[in-house]
Order: sequence, then C-alpha cells, then structure tokens
Amino acid sequence: MADDELRLSGLIPTSPNRLYAAWLDERQHSAFSGGKATVQPWVGGRHTGADAYIEGTLIELDTGRKIVMTWRTTDFPSGFSDSHVEILLEPVAGGTRVAITQTGIPSGQADKYKQIWRTNYLDAIKKFFGKPGAMQAAIREAQKARRLPVAGVNTPRPGATFRTDVPRRPPPVEVDDEPIAESVVASPVGTRASTVPAAPSVARVPRAPSPPSPPRPTPPKAPPMPPRKSTIPPPKAIAKPPPAPPKALEKPSTKPPPMPVTRKSAALPVKKPLAPARKPILSKPPPKKATLKKPPPKKPPPKKLLPKKPAPKKPPLKKPAPKKPAPKKKS
Repeated sequence: MADDELRLSGLIPTSPNRLYAAWLDERQHSAFSGGKATVQPWVGGRHTGADAYIEGTLIELDTGRKIVMTWRTTDFPSGFSDSHVEILLEPVAGGTRVAITQTGIPSGQADKYKQIWRTNYLDAIKKFFGKPGAMQAAIREAQKARRLPVAGVNTPRPGATFRTDVPRRPPPVEVDDEPIAESVVASPVGTRASTVPAAPSVARVPRAPSPPSPPRPTPPKAPPMPPRKSTIPPPKAIAKPPPAPPKALEKPSTKPPPMPVTRKSAALPVKKPLAPARKPILSKPPPKKATLKKPPPKKPPPKKLLPKKPAPKKPPLKKPAPKKPAPKKKS
C-alpha cells in the first residue's frame, strides 16, 4: 500500500513560545481544537485529540521551535504503522509561521487529514489568539460542553506499531507460588490466629560471590614524640609599694567660722561686674589714606561795561482847566 504525504502552513498572531505552550497544554488544546485532547508534555509521552479519534507519541520537543510526533487515527488500516508529523514554528513579522509536514499516510486519506489540520488547528488557533478574551471564552465553552480532559492517559493502544523505539518498563519480579500462611498474634488472653495473610516471599537471584580482598599491610607505628619544653618564662613576683608614712596631726585653726547663708541670699545669684572690653593693641598705626586736593574753582572773566543809554524824557503832563461855577437860579 502506497504512502501519501501533505504539507501546509499558516500565520498565527502570537509568539512561538506562547503557541508551543498552548499546543502542549491539555485545556488549551481541547479549547481550540474543538474536541477533548490529552497531552503528556515530555519526550515519549502520549497525546490524543478529537475525542480520541487521533493518538500518537511525542518524539522530539524543541521549546518554541519544533514538535515531532507519531500520528494515527481510528481510520488507519489494522497493522499500518503510524504516520510522522513535524511542526515547525518560525517567528515572522506579525506572529508565528506554522509549517506542518505529515508523511506515511495511508493512500486516499491525505485530503481528509489536510482538511482536519486546516480547520481544527490552523484556523482554530488563529481565532483562539486573534482577539483579546477569545481564549477565555473558548475555555468556558469547552468547560460547559464537558470537553476538558481528565489528567492522565493510561489506556493501551491495541494494534498500533511505532517506528521509533520507546523505552519500556522492566519485566515484573517473579513471585513463588506459596500457600498463604496465617500469622499468629499474641493477645493478653492467649494466642489467636489472625486472618491477615503473610507477605509473599520474593524470589531473589543469588549474586556471584565476590573474590576476597587481599589483606592490607599495617603501617609502621610512628615513634612517640618527645615532650615539648615551654619557652614562656615564669611570671615575676610583683613588688608591693612601701607603706605611706602617717600624716601629722593638723592644728586647730583660729579663723572664725563662716557666716550661715540665708535663703534670700542663697536664692539670688551674685552678679559679677563686667570687665570692660579691651581694644586690640596694634603694633603699628594704620596708614592714613591720602586725600585728594580739589583744584580751586576758576573765576569767571570780568564783564565789559557798556555805556548806559540816556533814559527817554517823558512829556509834561497838562493840568486840567478849572471848572466854572454854575449860575445860581433866581427865585
């Protein structure tokens, strides 16, 4: 049966690290893909999607750059090996360019899976990160529809073969088929048989005896060290000072005792006369400043006396004529 392959890409308006974290997160993966998804985010971990329609194993993880995994659906023929999916995340202007390459697809199914990658992933992730608040709204819708996953995917995958070698668990330890023995427990009344079964004995593989180690030679004992002599001189005896001679008896003074201080005199402080301020004595008198002599004011030149003009003669005043007496009227 021939194998097909597909390639497609798209621009997501977010950073590569944020897209990488959302792809490996079960809640966000279930919110944007439209179906319940489970992811074990480590190399060798399992992943499922679209309500267990898709399943596979993570092969290579490069944070913010690459996700490589095996991928198959329930439509794969029985015995057909898983396909190989490589998702590259490249930072570009305006977000992240996602390039998806899938190889090893059964013939005739490439167009159906290409539509799933385009609708459920590239367009859905672009809408998931397109507007503020779209992520929270998608998670709330998935929670209402009960599409959020339960932690852990431990169901087996019957009929699935892998192209990569996944480390397996070690085989279980063999247990001897011995009958269950009842343990005897001591009680204050007496001995009674308990119904607790004893722990089964585990078959242990005997180890090969290790060769005896050669005896170690005993090191020679070192000679005892001679006692060290101290170089610190012994302390010298401190000489005590001679005793002081006894003091001569003082003669009683003949001065009268001081007068007692009254309350009034004790309350008032004694004012001391202020000493006059002393002028500093100069060794040399300060030099006198030279005074500038002002020049005497210049006297103005004497004015020339002009000959006085004779004053104009005034015309003589005419005396008014004496008035004649008016004639008396006759009665």
